[in-house]
Amino acid sequence: SELHARYVDTADCPWLPDDITCQQKSLGDLFMWIAWARIIVVTLFVLPSQAFGQGGVERDREGVFVAWEVPVVLVPEDIDKANVISSIQLALVMRSWRTIEHNQQAQYFDVELPVRTHVARLRVDYGDDGSVRFLHREGDNLPIAWFVPRYSPTTGERLSDELVRSSRSSHARLAVHQNYDDWVHQLVRTVTGLFQLPWLEIGPAR
Repeated sequence: SELHARYVDTADCPWLPDDITCQQKSLGDLFMWIAWARIIVVTLFVLPSQAFGQGGVERDREGVFVAWEVPVVLVPEDIDKANVISSIQLALVMRSWRTIEHNQQAQYFDVELPVRTHVARLRVDYGDDGSVRFLHREGDNLPIAWFVPRYSPTTGERLSDELVRSSRSSHARLAVHQNYDDWVHQLVRTVTGLFQLPWLEIGPAR
């Protein structure tokens, strides 16, 4: 076949050392591509499928849900409160979040992000503890769920968490749609990046 002929061609290869033939070089290339193909398949298909059902990521009929962990960004010591506020405002604009309320006394922004038929909502809290916290708020057409721990009835050993639509368990963890988690973390990364620019003087916050 053409593929076989390509990898067993014994034509001269003057650029190779004397003890390596073209045939050996071609076969080596073939094995290398096979190895890379296996790595790509494992990365794209095997590892994501193994992540589902481990208590942090789960798929159901409405998409993929991930356990919600409140993102926290530490404020560098050389940034004053005015520039913290201005950096947050700039990041919101850059990521297309719109401010619904800015409560300067309580030190938070309530913001939302319309995306097609969805509206994501978030509270950005910039209190006096030297950090910025991103708190989940209920949105429109963005379902939430809960991860509830399951235990073996015979051994008591903890099993993978179960994704449920509602729960009164104090041990349940909030699960958000993966799109919401992605949108929030894009904003988090932008705020983090702006905090790394100490020379950035955006002006007084209003």
